Amino acid sequence: MSVPPFGANNPISSVLKVPAIPRIVTGNAPLVPGETGYLSSFTTGKEFVMATHLKTAGDILEVKGGDVLSVGLDATVHEALQMMVENKVGSTLVKEGTRIVGIYTERDLMRNSIEADFDPCTARIGDHMSRGLKFAPHTDTAYDLMDKFLGLRLRHLLIDKDDEFIGLLSIGDVIKAALQDKTREFEILERIATWQYHEEWKPRQ
Repeated sequence: MSVPPFGANNPISSVLKVPAIPRIVTGNAPLVPGETGYLSSFTTGKEFVMATHLKTAGDILEVKGGDVLSVGLDATVHEALQMMVENKVGSTLVKEGTRIVGIYTERDLMRNSIEADFDPCTARIGDHMSRGLKFAPHTDTAYDLMDKFLGLRLRHLLIDKDDEFIGLLSIGDVIKAALQDKTREFEILERIATWQYHEEWKPRQ
């Protein structure tokens, strides 16, 4: 004999006055009408719904802003470093006209610094930048991006939308977004697992 699940239609749960088991909706599921962001909500009866909207690369860029620093191919490394220091960032893109052709980062500077004939004041950045740019689609979640950062051993990723680069994310940007997602998730789970909720599962005399 099949037994219906715990809930309003289950005779066992009716006798014990057991509320419906929490129904958890994960992934980029539609949020409950009337709710915004990453929140929990109630449906009919005592059923809980947790709608977890994972931040995508596009979402992170909306908060951070899509503007990125860039220099021309003929700029010196010293000029690029000055701009990076002034803006408190660890990288700059390199453009040929309007096309992004490379990136120069702190790692590139470390590598160049041990070269005997390297002079940042005269070195052309086009000769020292990193080519073969890595990028990710704007639909990647923070967790997808972290996998790429770790798997490819990168610290910066360009974000692509409709065959156009819309911004640059660092591993710090993505870790921050993932931690915010986890914090909200724990807050939702805590609200589900309150003492009052567990009290309602006790059999009634």
